Amino acid sequence: MPEPMLFASGHAALFWQSEELYADLEFLDDSRIVYFIKKNSDKHKGVVAFDSENMPSVFKTLLSI
Repeated sequence: MPEPMLFASGHAALFWQSEELYADLEFLDDSRIVYFIKKNSDKHKGVVAFDSENMPSVFKTLLSI
């Protein structure tokens, strides 16, 4: 399960940390999510549009949800 956190910018965020995975998602004011995901030795980062009805497919794939 992710842990909630608050960035110094005031943006809400979620983060996961385990032996194989580190991930953080920052929710921006303009309906976008900035993400960084490190799974084993693979690193991925980017920005996606926020959709409250559907999780972006990149998160499903990288987080193995």
